[in-house]
Amino acid sequence: RVRAVGTVAARASLTEGRVLQSSAYFRVPAAGPDHRRPWGHYLVRPGVVEPFGKLPREAVAQGLLGGGRHGELDVGLIADGLLTRLLRHPLLDQRPPLRSRPTRLRWVALPADPGDGPSIERFTLAEDELRTVRLRVPEGTRSAEVAGLCDDLALHDWLLTTVVRILDGIRLGSAPPPARPRPQGPDDLPAVVRALRPAVDHLLH
Repeated sequence: RVRAVGTVAARASLTEGRVLQSSAYFRVPAAGPDHRRPWGHYLVRPGVVEPFGKLPREAVAQGLLGGGRHGELDVGLIADGLLTRLLRHPLLDQRPPLRSRPTRLRWVALPADPGDGPSIERFTLAEDELRTVRLRVPEGTRSAEVAGLCDDLALHDWLLTTVVRILDGIRLGSAPPPARPRPQGPDDLPAVVRALRPAVDHLLH
């Protein structure tokens, strides 16, 4: 069990006016002071959490990927809180063009060996739409850059997951109804086209 003090950085993005996502992250140095410093010290270092003493990196990485328990730091809850506030924002019309389920990406980035470049050490599909990613990055890599990479990864994973679900729900090969000469409207489109249209119009680009 590691005690630490600091701040968590959180941000949100709206992609193409369609996909709203939020994220939260922090960086932890390998070692910190043995006592708590004044709050001013932490406030001028946004997104940095300092441990008391030496940091057991591997244990902390495993704990973060496993999810926060009661009394532990859970950045997922911080990201969820930001998303909940934004969903009430008056600029959102609350009329999504298609129904979808959210996904979550939980990640840690550990220092790479000297001379090695960045790499994805492990990518896991867990329960309840959860993905976990374990990265290795060179020393000195900015936290915001790693967080941006993981935001992009989460976005594309959600896009692929949502499109696959749409395709899984389509019954291909069913015979179309007999043609009748009458004015054509949206309801006259084949079921496959109606099911695919939201993905084509709002996601594939």
